[in-house]
Amino acid sequence: ELLNKPFGSFIHPDDRERMLEYNRARNRGEYAPSTYEFRAIKNNGDIVYFDASVNLITYKGESAALAFLKDITERKKAEQALKDSEIKYRSIFENAVEGIFQSTPEGRFNSVNPAMARMCGFESPEEMILSVTDIKNQHYVKPEERDEYRRIMDANGVVENFEHQIYRKDGAKIWVSTNSRAVKDENGNVLFYEGTHENITKRKNIEDALKKNEAMLQSILRASAV
Repeated sequence: ELLNKPFGSFIHPDDRERMLEYNRARNRGEYAPSTYEFRAIKNNGDIVYFDASVNLITYKGESAALAFLKDITERKKAEQALKDSEIKYRSIFENAVEGIFQSTPEGRFNSVNPAMARMCGFESPEEMILSVTDIKNQHYVKPEERDEYRRIMDANGVVENFEHQIYRKDGAKIWVSTNSRAVKDENGNVLFYEGTHENITKRKNIEDALKKNEAMLQSILRASAV
């Protein structure tokens, strides 16, 4: 059935002219790629991807092309799914309102998103990554809390609702709640930490104000009792 159709009729319209030009170049004795990918239309209308490997041969005394086609449709679908996933993740990373980061266990940021940089008072993620080279001593107000964070991470592989203070670029202090996990290789070695920072400074200030008011009220009540 296929032999009775014009050459190239099964090739996807968007790839057809390129493929026909390859064939014309070979017939003229000019250069044409020997390996390439192209799309074809199956008899049922589905699109299939092929990896082609073409060799020049002599057939019945004339020059001819011998092509080996490998169906790579599933691979191409997987590649596209990965690309779509990366685009989706990048969009979430860039546009999230929470700070998102990746850092080494030793204490350097691999990446931070724009929200994280703004939260910490930096103009851009690049500036923050270059400026904060020692998370324990530059980022944490209390360096010992970084040790506690790593202890929990080593024990559980995750850290949830870890509240601590960090420094902004201008030296101001803010409260954040951190949720993160350890990303490991196939041998269980930690590659990096990734997680989020949520700015909870307003909530902590309200809690502190309520504690102060409660302490003041208790003091007044004690004085009245006397």
